[in-house]
Amino acid sequence: MLCEKSVMDAYDRLEDLANERSDCLQDTLAWHEFDHKCNILRQWMQKKRTLDEITATYPLLAEVEELADILTGKVPCKKRKIYQRNDGPLYYKNLAEITLKEIRHNWKKLDKLKRAEEMKRASGDSGLGFTIPKTVVSIGSTSLFDKKADTLELLLGDRIGQLQLMDSYGKDPPTNEAIQRQVKGIKMEVPTLEERMRELQVLADSITKNNPKQAGPVQSRMNQIDQLWKELKNLLKERGDKAAETADTLELQERLQDLSRKLDDADEQIQHMKESDQRRIAPKDANALECLLPSDSLQDAARKADDLDEALNLYDREAEALCMRANDLPPECKSKNDMCQAAEGLTMRNEGLKRDLANRKRSINDALAAQALKDNLNKIEARIKEDSVRLDMTEPLLSADDVDREKRRVAAIKLDLERNKAAIDAVEEKIKAPDMSKKYADPLAANCERLRGKADRALKRAAKRDEGLEDGLNRVRFHDEVGDLDDWLGEKQATVQNIRDFVEKCPDDAMPLPQIRQRMAQLQAVNAEVNANEPKDINDTQSKLDRAVAVADLHTMPLLAPVVVQPVRAEVAYAAAPGYGDEPSAGAGIPRNLAEALAALKKAQVCHAKQPIHLFLYAPIRVR
Repeated sequence: MLCEKSVMDAYDRLEDLANERSDCLQDTLAWHEFDHKCNILRQWMQKKRTLDEITATYPLLAEVEELADILTGKVPCKKRKIYQRNDGPLYYKNLAEITLKEIRHNWKKLDKLKRAEEMKRASGDSGLGFTIPKTVVSIGSTSLFDKKADTLELLLGDRIGQLQLMDSYGKDPPTNEAIQRQVKGIKMEVPTLEERMRELQVLADSITKNNPKQAGPVQSRMNQIDQLWKELKNLLKERGDKAAETADTLELQERLQDLSRKLDDADEQIQHMKESDQRRIAPKDANALECLLPSDSLQDAARKADDLDEALNLYDREAEALCMRANDLPPECKSKNDMCQAAEGLTMRNEGLKRDLANRKRSINDALAAQALKDNLNKIEARIKEDSVRLDMTEPLLSADDVDREKRRVAAIKLDLERNKAAIDAVEEKIKAPDMSKKYADPLAANCERLRGKADRALKRAAKRDEGLEDGLNRVRFHDEVGDLDDWLGEKQATVQNIRDFVEKCPDDAMPLPQIRQRMAQLQAVNAEVNANEPKDINDTQSKLDRAVAVADLHTMPLLAPVVVQPVRAEVAYAAAPGYGDEPSAGAGIPRNLAEALAALKKAQVCHAKQPIHLFLYAPIRVR
């Protein structure tokens, strides 16, 4: 969890840096355009053109101020029509304010200078800011009034004509923005025109006072100019309001179209998700489980569905905001009803897409759950198959340790099989859950039954293997006991052989009596040991042999292969101890296997009961 949190924090920081970089880029683009237009305006102001030329360039100043409003934050970031960006620090705010202040200062100086020169050319200087000839006040005042009235009427008529020729609204955002800039440029001339109106009114009052005969025409002319002035202000307000309303309507239309495109894209993605299951090649009779896509593909589809779900939630909030925006349009707006219906339609469409996506996500989650259970069953099947292969593997059992090791191995296999059965039971519990789709539950349940059958068959084989190991353990133990008997007989044979070698080396007349007695004592000790141990060992071994013979593969085992027994003749014993009756017959044949050897030992035991030293000691020699 700590690692995941650190990764998410790093991702958030990276995303913030990317957004900050994007915002800085948008501000930089706006600054470059602002600086370029300011440079053009500076170069033009240095030429000091006439007031009419200055008036014709008001739209350029309006564009400069519009860009300045964007850079200084007067226009909120979310309401920008150009250079859109997120809320955050403004990177060129101070520079834009300083530059705009300089531009406005130079513009005011130039505007005052041009107007002063124009007034100076028209008349001499006066205390009212314009020149009235002192010698001919009435004639000069009337002439000056007519000139100023003609100029003002010309300016007002020109601006009214410009406003009348404008379309009431633009059919597209660029056209409407151009209209807004033109209207804004004319509005910026209003203070200058108001000053001209005040000057003309002062001049008219002076003429009325000094020359009452001219009062009627002058007042009539002023009334006409007042009508033009009111018409200009009304047209400015009407065009400005209409352009602003049109801008809002066009922006709303653009946002509606953008949201509609986003919903089209979301619908296409959902349809693509629905068709993804049909693109996998599968047999006609394949069930739903066999038609599942791989886990990686399903997980990728689930991630895309989650991302699309988040996007639809954002679209839902955006559609709600558009509905509120459409309802806030003024009642006189002709397209208000259409906008409201379009916004509501997008809201309903988004709700439908969310329902379709919810169904698709549920289907993907069901497929993921079924695929996980299927993968789990595949792993269980692989383990059961591995256990079956391990059961088929065998090793030679040459000792009890080998048998014990094999029993432990088989026990471990049985334990693993039981664990696999428990895992199958756990999978079945998940399959029986109410949220599991039936089209996946049935084939999964069939797979569980099939795997349980495999596990049961493997357990039965393991049980048979255990029984075979018990028989093998009996055979190995029997062989070990026979081996012990062989060792014991070999030891006794070696003792007798030593006595025989001694007798053969020494002549009868040269053998010391103490040594003869010593050899006799050794033979008597062997005889006593045989009397004490031989019957029990032989009988017990014979009984075990009888039980072992019942095993089908007794004679195929290397441990129980036929043995060749080399008899030791009894003359050796009589040579070491003369005077013990007649020499027995040496006619003992060579036994063909261990069973005949044991029978010979029993026969020797019977002979020994009649003649204590008259016996054959057999030393089994194994032939591998």
